[in-house]
Amino acid sequence: MKTDVRYAPPAFTRAETNSFLRTVLKLNYRERRKFFAKNVRPKYPRFQYKYMSIPAFDETKRTGYVRDILVESLLWLSSPLDFNDPYDMSAKVVFDSDTKVIREKYKSLVKEQAVEENWKQKKDILEKFMAGGRSEWLASIKRVFSKSQKETGIFSFAGDPRSILMWSHYAYNHTGICLQFETVKDPEVLSGALPVIYTDDYPIFDWAAEDNDIYRRILLSKYKAWDYEQEARIVWSKGAHTYLQYSPEALVGVIFGCQADERVIGIVKNLLEERKSKGLPPVRLFEAYKHSSKYKLVLKSKNR
Repeated sequence: MKTDVRYAPPAFTRAETNSFLRTVLKLNYRERRKFFAKNVRPKYPRFQYKYMSIPAFDETKRTGYVRDILVESLLWLSSPLDFNDPYDMSAKVVFDSDTKVIREKYKSLVKEQAVEENWKQKKDILEKFMAGGRSEWLASIKRVFSKSQKETGIFSFAGDPRSILMWSHYAYNHTGICLQFETVKDPEVLSGALPVIYTDDYPIFDWAAEDNDIYRRILLSKYKAWDYEQEARIVWSKGAHTYLQYSPEALVGVIFGCQADERVIGIVKNLLEERKSKGLPPVRLFEAYKHSSKYKLVLKSKNR
């Protein structure tokens, strides 16, 4: 039995999130689609996609990941340290603020977190920190930043099920699968997937600076060369290597890669039979095909 299941709301205030969900969850399917199209900005995509591989050399482990989603309705939250991009969710950490600003920032932090210490103990903590100097401050904040990065949980969706590069990079040379999720069928979870910002500008994190948007930029920024992914990601503080439960009806399709063999197709069909035995909603099957005269993939319904 899986444990440590989490819920990831959209990146609004708690009051805004609760109001949004109360409104949406009262609506039927068609009403939800109309509501999202008319009222939600930036516009959410109707569908979100997850590319997955099931190579023969790692079949047992990879089949387990696919089963988590197809049968158990669980999304595995990875740590950024698991990613293939060492720059993902990283930043240049600096201490460029004025010493007075740094002192006031740390003083506020001590007051907030050292709740059991008396005023003299708090003052001692503050003075000890200030005596360390900028090199020690920088080393300290880098350790905290690195720990936070390691513990953050991420689930990534792609935006295009016909991306030749995505099939090559994330579905083992077009031999794997791509899962299709419909956002309005689980707004509690899927509307929490925020679009990644592709940029040439590496984020700079000055701990003492008043920049309320810097955390969002760090969490969502990627180097511009990755923009073909069209990624949206669910982000959970301290959620790395845990599971996120989603509504089974939100999974609406499975697309087989244009080079998926009978082994992969058989594994997925067996998992879908197990899904069916649990009384979960059916999903549609599709196949990707190479276009005969263009660099293009075509998706067609697949007979069971």
